[in-house]
Amino acid sequence: MADLVYLSNNYEAHTHHIIQNPQFNQRPIIINVNGFEEESVPIFRDYIQEANETGQPRVQVYVDSYGGDAYALLGMIETIKNSEIPVDTICTTKAMSAGGCLFAMGDQRYMSPEATLMFHNFQQSLKNDTPVNHIHEQAVEGINLQSIVMELID
Repeated sequence: MADLVYLSNNYEAHTHHIIQNPQFNQRPIIINVNGFEEESVPIFRDYIQEANETGQPRVQVYVDSYGGDAYALLGMIETIKNSEIPVDTICTTKAMSAGGCLFAMGDQRYMSPEATLMFHNFQQSLKNDTPVNHIHEQAVEGINLQSIVMELID
């Protein structure tokens, strides 16, 4: 399985000139997000922290994702909100579902004219043996999650 969050190897090819002038004395941290799972949150947080420590003026986050876990999205949003330097988001392909929400959180945002952005209501899946009282609890939690993220985007 490919990494869900990783650094660009060749920053000259990935630093987007519209968002950030690439002139910097060392290799800047440029983050790529392809998915949202629980294990991607600490990796994302570590990369944002590393970018904060380099002295670079901004950090770019490329979003190329069909989406994923809403709780992982919330962890990444909180990381962006607590970054000491501005976090810019760039989409050149697709930012769907959780990817679209993360894209919207950038201090500056760039979307290629050919790219796709998609939002939808949160979805949850339950196991066949889920007790009835848990179905209601899961529905309430899903509605709350959606409200939190939509307020952040607004």
